[in-house]
Amino acid sequence: PLPPAQPVAPVPTPAPAASAALGARSAERPPPIDAAAAGARGSTPLPLAGTPGSAHCESSAAAQGATSAGAKPPPKRTAVSFEAAAQIAERVAHSVSSPTGTGPAHSASARALAPASKPRTSVEFERMWRAAWPKKARTDAHLDAAATLVALLPPNEMASFFGEALSDEVFEGLLELASSLHARESSADDRATALSVLCGLSRVRRLDVLWMLASSKLKTAALAVLAAAGQPPAPFTEADLHHARKVLG
Repeated sequence: PLPPAQPVAPVPTPAPAASAALGARSAERPPPIDAAAAGARGSTPLPLAGTPGSAHCESSAAAQGATSAGAKPPPKRTAVSFEAAAQIAERVAHSVSSPTGTGPAHSASARALAPASKPRTSVEFERMWRAAWPKKARTDAHLDAAATLVALLPPNEMASFFGEALSDEVFEGLLELASSLHARESSADDRATALSVLCGLSRVRRLDVLWMLASSKLKTAALAVLAAAGQPPAPFTEADLHHARKVLG
């Protein structure tokens, strides 16, 4: 036989005063935040008034409002005259260097770029060479400065001066200088300097490697200078010119 059922104690009913206090606290509690809706808006809900974070938000909003109220409107943009800009650019380009490489502006630029003394080592020559003969934005002033630097170091001394230290960058730059001087033909000195540079380079060490690394465009230009050459300038002789044509040809 089953044991007799135990009597169930009745659930106590809260007093009316306790129920009223519980209802008041529930009414003061803020409603739950809908996380999905907040994520869809792409922003974090602001804290309620009276919470620790609400004072910071209110002060930030007030500061932003004050900044916006006191900010000055952006200045109005004036229309650009492309014709006037082109005229200014043309005047600047003409003042820097003239087509013939003459004039006060050109002379001043050439004097500023020209080396002040003869280089003592190959490292010093390369540093001075890069200043006188940049890779880009060259003018006639750079051409004159590079020719002056080469004149300070006689081309017939290139082999003993550089030894094994002549870099392929400087070698190509000297080839380009020779072809540029020959193409300008502003005076007989340009053609003589171009031929002297090539005759001097034909005697440097590691010539086979340097010539192999040079671009085909520079090789063609150098050979054109040698082919068009007449009497080589002193101290070079016909034998030096023949040697240059042989080793560079």
